[in-house]
Amino acid sequence: ISSSHLIRSVTIRAERARTLRSFMVRDNLTGLLNHTRIKEQLKQEIARASRREGAPVAFAMLDIDNFKQINDVHGHPVGDRVIKTLARVLQQRLRQTDFIGRYGGEEFGVIMPDATAHEARNVLDAVRQSFSRIVHAAGNENFHVTFSGGVAAFPDYDDAGELATRADEALYQAKTAGRNRIHELHDGDDERHTDDG
Repeated sequence: ISSSHLIRSVTIRAERARTLRSFMVRDNLTGLLNHTRIKEQLKQEIARASRREGAPVAFAMLDIDNFKQINDVHGHPVGDRVIKTLARVLQQRLRQTDFIGRYGGEEFGVIMPDATAHEARNVLDAVRQSFSRIVHAAGNENFHVTFSGGVAAFPDYDDAGELATRADEALYQAKTAGRNRIHELHDGDDERHTDDG
């Protein structure tokens, strides 16, 4: 076998392996980390923070408000565009050291190393306000979309599963309080929130 043929063959196989790995860890609609990978990353970040004597790690759950209505009124392709727009806004506005994943459907998970729940809430609230001003088009109709969020942080919650559960709980509180707001949950504290109301 010639060396050039061998090199070409190995290169093709390596590229194929990279592509397959990307499919395994990335969401195919948004290119963000998928559900499994964002959960694994959260465990890794908490372990890393624990080794650094409790450096904070914030975790946020975000959910597009009234998403079923968007799909019902405008159709699933428009709904997909809304999801991709939020993914792009998060990628543009968050730090390169943050991790963004599509948790499922219209729900996103965000890991913010070295950020307290309060710091994460402030950043995500600014993203929320920016996103709410974007004009989305569907045929001849324009509309706006909002999202709600829940934030919790290590070391208030020192287990990845519990941290995700608490962020989800804060998200639920944001939804039931009227949507388009970010709630922050602390161990033993009442939740805090920001909104436009």
